[in-house]
Amino acid sequence: KLRYEQIYDFNQKNKQENHQKQENKEFKITLEQAYEILQCQINDDFETIKKNYRKLAKEYHYDSLNSKEIPPKLLKIAQEMMRKINLAYEIIKQARGI
Repeated sequence: KLRYEQIYDFNQKNKQENHQKQENKEFKITLEQAYEILQCQINDDFETIKKNYRKLAKEYHYDSLNSKEIPPKLLKIAQEMMRKINLAYEIIKQARGI
């Protein structure tokens, strides 16, 4: 719960940028940012990237967080992060031709 509160505080500092992104409902990230979001390196093999993606998806998935009674504001942040994780994974897959 503390981790999500820290993420919430960080997001409040960048509220204007996040507000614009939420209005568009579309994130634009670079390949380097995609690797950073999935916590992996450019030279990692695809299996490592896939493991990191699944670990992060499990951590931020709405259903698992909802059962932990996380406040609604933090659930929205987790959903936003989940969208970023999915987009990052798709960008990396496209870049590698998978």
